Amino acid sequence: MIEGPRGARRQELAAIVQLSNSVFCADGRGDMGRAFPLLFAEENRDNLRICLEDGKPVSLVGQTVRDLSLLGARVRVTCIGSVCTDDLHRGKGLASLLVEDALAVARSQGAVMTLVSGGRGLYRRMGCINAGLFQAVSVGALAEPPRLACAVRAWKEEDVPILCALQCREPARFVRSEDETLRALRSDSVHARPGRTWVVTMGDAVVAWFSASLTDVLRVKEHAGSRLAVLSGLPRALRDTGLATAEITAPAADVELATMAAAYGLRTGPRGFDGTVKIIDAPALLRALAAEWPTLDVAGLERVPEQDLAALLFGSIEHTTGAPTLPCPFPLPLPSYGLNYT
Repeated sequence: MIEGPRGARRQELAAIVQLSNSVFCADGRGDMGRAFPLLFAEENRDNLRICLEDGKPVSLVGQTVRDLSLLGARVRVTCIGSVCTDDLHRGKGLASLLVEDALAVARSQGAVMTLVSGGRGLYRRMGCINAGLFQAVSVGALAEPPRLACAVRAWKEEDVPILCALQCREPARFVRSEDETLRALRSDSVHARPGRTWVVTMGDAVVAWFSASLTDVLRVKEHAGSRLAVLSGLPRALRDTGLATAEITAPAADVELATMAAAYGLRTGPRGFDGTVKIIDAPALLRALAAEWPTLDVAGLERVPEQDLAALLFGSIEHTTGAPTLPCPFPLPLPSYGLNYT
């Protein structure tokens, strides 16, 4: 008999990580519990939605419920990931059942939209689209990024308060405590890949930092502080890792980064969100945004179809809508997952 959906119990956390490892780390390399310390945390276990057979977890939808700050507006979202099912139980609809259950739990906690770390058919069928406009800036071994008189080094635990202070000044960001930031940095993982974080200093002051996943390219997935300092620090990070190319992903609305890239002849290109997006409580989302922008036509926007609304509010590289565009500052920037990748 299948039990669930329900939240995880304390004694089930190890088995849930084992299930996730069997799917995402089948080659024996890596550990999902270490890579995602904020997801597989004791305090988050009710957001780990599971089905079990004979007391053993056989299907999982993981989520964390977080606040975003979008140009000053506070919006609660659920981040869904680590969705997996044991081989013997696939094709039974357990993942779909768990996703619906997870969204209901998230709505009960005040979430108004979901960010999903994937775009497979399961998420498309439930109405997710790629929303959010981003830019990618490439720095190659032969590029000439700015040469700011700065020092670059690996992060240290005593840096965490200033790293958080810099992150708090970002126009679009996840709201994250110092403890959560420290735990994420200690995982040495960025976007489910081995990762590293560098700090850029001028004199005694930390002026920027960036976290990157390490694959064939050094992919900067979160950064804060001076864009000039970040670009100046990338050659050191490339030397540290032996990689030839770095790529920074940032909201398309980051004019400072785009201007710097153009000034130094760096290659740029449009990108979408690293996953998909779905609005799950449109009235509550619109009320939250109207608290910051009172002229927003909430009543009119509530009549806009869900996918069109996501594209209107945040932009989309794939979804066009016949509805009229909204005035500035829309489309709003979404933050890249960064250290909050689920």
